[in-house]
Amino acid sequence: MSEVLEFYRRWGSARLYCDTVYNEPIGYAAAFFIAAPASWPVLREGFEDWLDDLDEDERAELLPEWCDRCVAIGEIPNSGNYFLLPIEGNERGKVFMFDHDGFEFTERGQNFEEFIKTLCTVNDALLQEIRGHTRYSNGKTAVQWLCQQYLYDEGDT
Repeated sequence: MSEVLEFYRRWGSARLYCDTVYNEPIGYAAAFFIAAPASWPVLREGFEDWLDDLDEDERAELLPEWCDRCVAIGEIPNSGNYFLLPIEGNERGKVFMFDHDGFEFTERGQNFEEFIKTLCTVNDALLQEIRGHTRYSNGKTAVQWLCQQYLYDEGDT
């Protein structure tokens, strides 16, 4: 999992596909947030909040066996969906997205590098996913916009 260490050494954290306008109460809208390690416990608590009401039978039915041995490394902001990285077992090193609707765990990358690459490769499928959960606005009215495309910004990298 050296790619994880390299990412955090270089970037620390990342908010992807961000709005440039601050909007109460959510701040700057972003499609994806990859958190710094210091934020992982807070994300884990947010993820576990979705599991609190499950009884033992529901946990056995709905949760993968690695669920208690994973790190919440990111989220889709303001959605209740989390990116999880199992740290033990057969799924170790893969990245999964927990979707609170239906308690679905979807593999998003065979490893961290593949996961980041898919989030950074703008294509129709990614745009459709972002439109499903991220809204942008001018911060002054209630009007919201959905993304249609993203253009490469050659600013600071």
